[in-house]
Amino acid sequence: MHTKTLIAAFAALMFAGCNTMEGVGKDLRKAGEKLEGAAASKKDDKSKADVPPPPSADKPAEKY
Repeated sequence: MHTKTLIAAFAALMFAGCNTMEGVGKDLRKAGEKLEGAAASKKDDKSKADVPPPPSADKPAEKY
């Protein structure tokens, strides 16, 4: 009887752990998607900004 109770308790903990890990996985996925969206938006903002092009490698830099 004691062994059956231990097995039942262990099984209950395992199933609860699976549900918890699934929830953590979903939360991490959502956070990753938000990070990807933020990175893409920053990349788009940079490409739209009026930033002068970098100096050409074949042309020497101007001395001041």
